[in-house]
Amino acid sequence: MGIHEYCNDNEGWGPTSSARADLTPCVENTILEGLPALVAIIGIIYQTNLMWRSGKNHNLGRTNIIYWPSQALMFISAVALIVRAAVLKSEDYAPATMFSSIAMAIAWLSAIVLNHFQHLQEIRSNDFIFAYYVFSIVASAINIRTMALIDQTNQSQFKAFIAFFAANCLGFIVEAWPRERTQVQRKSDTSRYGKANLFSRLSFHFLQPIVSSGYKTPLTAKDIAGMMPERIRTEYCHDLLNNEWQAHVAKCQARGTKPSLFWTVIKAHKWSWLPFMIYRFMASTLTYVLPELLDELLSFIQSYQSGSD
Repeated sequence: MGIHEYCNDNEGWGPTSSARADLTPCVENTILEGLPALVAIIGIIYQTNLMWRSGKNHNLGRTNIIYWPSQALMFISAVALIVRAAVLKSEDYAPATMFSSIAMAIAWLSAIVLNHFQHLQEIRSNDFIFAYYVFSIVASAINIRTMALIDQTNQSQFKAFIAFFAANCLGFIVEAWPRERTQVQRKSDTSRYGKANLFSRLSFHFLQPIVSSGYKTPLTAKDIAGMMPERIRTEYCHDLLNNEWQAHVAKCQARGTKPSLFWTVIKAHKWSWLPFMIYRFMASTLTYVLPELLDELLSFIQSYQSGSD
């Protein structure tokens, strides 16, 4: 199958459209929806397997008011995508659209299983599911806009995709809903950080009660005690690294090799360092890319003004 057969439309691969100041539908279906869905499937299966094999139930019950709606909405999202794929099968479809629909359907069906283990073993929303919700909603909104611009709003596959988008948005609201008043979190003695979802952690919203309290009265050591998890405390990290270093030095002495502090740090913290490496790489890349994009934008504006003159 060639790229023209894969895209199956007048705009081809692109990546930018010749008719609009936008990406082509083929790129949107493949890069914005299909490939992230494949990454989500791999990550979800990995996390599910990890929780199934080594996870422990918290035995605090289950937040049914969040669990069942989230499970139902993820299932409805997957069904809407399967219906869309079935509709596409009966028409002159683009394989790129079929690929994105099937990949996302599998991703959300896999998320149902992960969400089941998450509610049994954790008292907060799953970071991977939360992040995929955000990415899926943004990518879907871009795709819906494109389909509206190329007059596909009357097609049955478009209506099925709108149903998916609606269920996805509702599912995200349920997933992001604050849980501090639920029975499970009230029974748990976990820190505020341990109870916060991904958005609350990234925005530091979980610190808001302490900020509000400090605004009214001076804070004491008791007010902030136990707020952060043990794994990011200095004493815990010191003991973890020291134990790994001692074991590493003993092995190197037995082999007659030189110990490496770098690999000891990597082994001690395992995969927890990976997100920071990704963020650092993205930040360094954007430091160079953003001025270039600004230069291209200014050149485009200047060429437009010259054409108008």
